[in-house]
Order: sequence, then structure tokens, then C-alpha cells
Amino acid sequence: MIEIHPAKPSDAAVLSELSRRTFIETFAQFNSPDNMNIYLNDAFSEEKQLAEIEDRKRQIYIAWNTKEAIGFFHLFHGSADAAVKGDNPIELLRLYVVSAWHGKGVAQALMNHCLELCRQGGYKTLWLGVWESNFRAQTFYRKYSFIWVGQHIFKLGHDEQIDLIFAKDL
Repeated sequence: MIEIHPAKPSDAAVLSELSRRTFIETFAQFNSPDNMNIYLNDAFSEEKQLAEIEDRKRQIYIAWNTKEAIGFFHLFHGSADAAVKGDNPIELLRLYVVSAWHGKGVAQALMNHCLELCRQGGYKTLWLGVWESNFRAQTFYRKYSFIWVGQHIFKLGHDEQIDLIFAKDL
């Protein structure tokens, strides 16, 4: 049974490991080890995860199967990308699931929980950036009526990549 709970400060190490694992599973085959290591060490250290969990502008939820963390989403209420035109936007910064759990409803459960949380929070627009070559994720977001509204540069280590900006009205 999958349960989704808000991340607590005591989850920082678990979230760090989960973030690193899912990012590696998703992107390592397409990027150099050097660029991956730079990004992983910057974005997913335990200290950074703790700071993000404690940041009031962020909401991070972890999906659990018994005591195993199997996925998460991370919302951030900050400045929206210029391509996002909807009212009262919030960014879906990350939504990742451990690859062994792909196709088992975890991503859908996380997305449904995320959408409900955004609506309850009074947000009117949900937006995200997705790597232009991550077709699996793009297909998933389109199933939830996200539409492509623009693009921006995403820096992975020393490599500048293109993220497509998707948004949806809530």
C-alpha cells in the first residue's frame, strides 16, 4: 500500500538518497559522470534537502511503500518562468519515482495528491520544466492536461540543456 506524507526534517537523508537515486536512474545514461556528479552534489546533499524541507515556500511529499521511500514531489512557490501566464502560479519542481515502481500507479498517486494540494492552497496555475528529451515525462504531463508554453536553459553541471516549460490551469 502506498502512503504519501509531507517530508519532515528527519527525512532529509532519505530524501537525499531518493533524489539522487531517481535522478541517476532517469538521466545518467544521457549525461557525463562529471556533470552528473556536479549536479547531484549541489542539488541533492542531505543539508540542502533539510533546508528545502524547512523552507516555507516549498512543499515536499514522499510516497512510501511500508518503510521504503519510492517517490516524491516538490512544489516551490517562487517567481514563475516568464512563459507562464496563468494566475497565482506554483512550480512543480520535481516529481520522481524509483524505476522499479514505474507503471504501478505511484506517479499518478503523487500527481493527484499534488494537484489537490495546489487547489486547496488556492493556486490557479501549476507549471514545470521537463527536459526536452524526457519523452516519458512529457507524455505523463500531457495526460494531466499540461501544455507546452515555452522553454528555458537548465544547467546540469557544465552542460546547458533545454527544458520545456509546461503549465496547466487548476
